[in-house]
Amino acid sequence: MLVWISMGLLLGGIFLGARPSWRLLKTWRARQVAVQAQESATQQRWAEAFEKASAAWQLSPNDGQVLRTLARLHTDLDMEQALSFWAALLATSQATDDDAREYVRTAIRLNRMDMAQNVMLRLLQESPKDSVVLELAAEWCARKGNRPAALNYARQSCASQPDNTSARLLLARLLMASSGAEEMAEAGQNLWQLAKRQGSESLQAMELLSQMPGMSPADTQQLLAFISSHPKITETDQLLALEVEIQLQPQTRNQRLDELVEKHRKDGVQQRLEAGRWLNRQREYKRTLDLFSLEDSLQRQDLFLVRMDALAGVHRWDEVSRILKSRKVPLEPVFVELYMARAAKELNDPLIASAHWQRLRSMATGQPMALWYTARYAEKIGERAEARKIYDQLAQQPATTRSACAALIRMMEEEGDTVGLRNLMQRLIELYPLDPSPHNDLAYLDLLLGENIVTAKEVALHLVANQPELLSHRTTLALACLRLNDATAARNAYQGIQINWTLALPGWQAVYASVLAANGENQAARELTQQILLERLKPEERALLQTHVQQAR
Repeated sequence: MLVWISMGLLLGGIFLGARPSWRLLKTWRARQVAVQAQESATQQRWAEAFEKASAAWQLSPNDGQVLRTLARLHTDLDMEQALSFWAALLATSQATDDDAREYVRTAIRLNRMDMAQNVMLRLLQESPKDSVVLELAAEWCARKGNRPAALNYARQSCASQPDNTSARLLLARLLMASSGAEEMAEAGQNLWQLAKRQGSESLQAMELLSQMPGMSPADTQQLLAFISSHPKITETDQLLALEVEIQLQPQTRNQRLDELVEKHRKDGVQQRLEAGRWLNRQREYKRTLDLFSLEDSLQRQDLFLVRMDALAGVHRWDEVSRILKSRKVPLEPVFVELYMARAAKELNDPLIASAHWQRLRSMATGQPMALWYTARYAEKIGERAEARKIYDQLAQQPATTRSACAALIRMMEEEGDTVGLRNLMQRLIELYPLDPSPHNDLAYLDLLLGENIVTAKEVALHLVANQPELLSHRTTLALACLRLNDATAARNAYQGIQINWTLALPGWQAVYASVLAANGENQAARELTQQILLERLKPEERALLQTHVQQAR
């Protein structure tokens, strides 16, 4: 009997010990597959890369390396789902400072300033003198429309690390956005210093210099000489040199462009492709059409898309439609439907356009990459209702639910659809009941709409008790107290936390300004209101300001 007991304990120990070993084996395998996914992405075999990355995630969904691979893969394709994977990575113990920076960088690129807020503020608190963090803060503030703060952070970044060329280029862009002579002169001085170098940053500086207004003929001539003699000049840079040359001698424009087309007709495919893209940017669509024939464009997808862009540029939509219907084009069927929908819209045939959108959504079912592309394209051409339908379709798929909802949130905010936002938050709470963010957002939106005020306050009190450091929770609590006509409690909602209000989101600034006014701090309320980007406010936030701050004047 003791033998069996001992044997049972031994076998039990083996099997109990096998569990962590099996998990380690799965993690090891997941990381191997993640590396393969990265290799596929490097070679731009995107479908294969996504398939392998998804397999790695299924093997080990919480491993940092796997999450990082998925985040980078989605980031490379500007897919909003990237933020979900970066956020999941940051929630693990395997996240690095570089991961936090990449999360913010991705949020900025996807125009999700709200999602960057908490991580950006944490980075500034932890590394207030780090040049890269300061540069990120400058770009974040610039995209939020807070130009003074953006300039301040860009200058700090350059002072912290004078060799940070990307920060210097960002500072120059910010200065160029000004109409002031002094700031424009400072931008020019920065760019000329960078242009004299031999690295890739000098070519970027030259491109910015070519866009500077009021450049003298002598400076333009010097810029042309810099570009032409640069040791790393590419086909794109040669086209930039031609652009500068035409600026210097505008009377030669037609001649030089005719020479360009004639020269590139005899060149290889890549040179013609670059020239075609450049001509389209110059709105020289007819010359693009002269550069390569329809038959040439049907051999390659990139050439075909350049030719289609040129036809669109000259409004030959009937020809676009005819080609897509009658020829075997180098596009996947779902994208043929997309461009057919665009052509039908431009030809004022909404019923046909709607039919193509419907077929597109049906064909793209189970193809998240295609759906993301078509949704963004629909937004770009003003088909926002169709974009919403596609994001709704993505929201039904577990792997893309959160990212699709994030896209819908962005669209609803842009459209001032507060009721739609509130309904979406209710749906997110059902999907993610343990996530505090949608609970807070639902309470905040209810308060803006003047509904469920007592319940919203209870939610806010609970959230502040659990995460007192989050300004979003404090703002909801303050708004709840304000709606209940308890101005003192609204003011006290911000006690015990240091806040840089110049960096807060416009809606939060509006609530705080209203709280200040309700407590008789009218001067402070007016000063803060002057900083608020009113066009970024929801209609109800604007009304809140009008009720409290304007009445206090």
